Amino acid sequence: MISEEEALDFAEEFEQEAVYHFQDGRIHLVGRSPRVRVALSEPEKRVHLIPDTRGKPILTGDSDYIWPEILEWAGIADLWCDHDLWDKYDVNEDLLDHCNAACVDSHIVHVNSPGGSDETFSIFSEQPDLLKTQMKERTQQLITEVGS
Repeated sequence: MISEEEALDFAEEFEQEAVYHFQDGRIHLVGRSPRVRVALSEPEKRVHLIPDTRGKPILTGDSDYIWPEILEWAGIADLWCDHDLWDKYDVNEDLLDHCNAACVDSHIVHVNSPGGSDETFSIFSEQPDLLKTQMKERTQQLITEVGS
């Protein structure tokens, strides 16, 4: 196992925004710049609002956790569930890539224990209300495709 400082040095070398650090049975998200350490009270729900040098993302989190959160934020989570869009479409590729008000940035966050790495996504928008509208319109297009 490597120390938190070694993990952050590694993150800086590979231009990662943060690392997960496991200590005393708790998970911490440690930001590289600025160096901020946050104990995660609900490690099973690793989605966080964090500051970023390019502005504040709407959401930042692990790929497995962020997609339901971003759909909830946009007010379309129920539509995705009611029309089984989860089974046919990818939120990043089939939804956000079609919304020009969204900017999705992904990074690999290296985990020092129990090992491995995870991909995290940050979703930025200078026009969050427009992004919500675009996400709703694109979701309606996907619902129409499913019905065809």
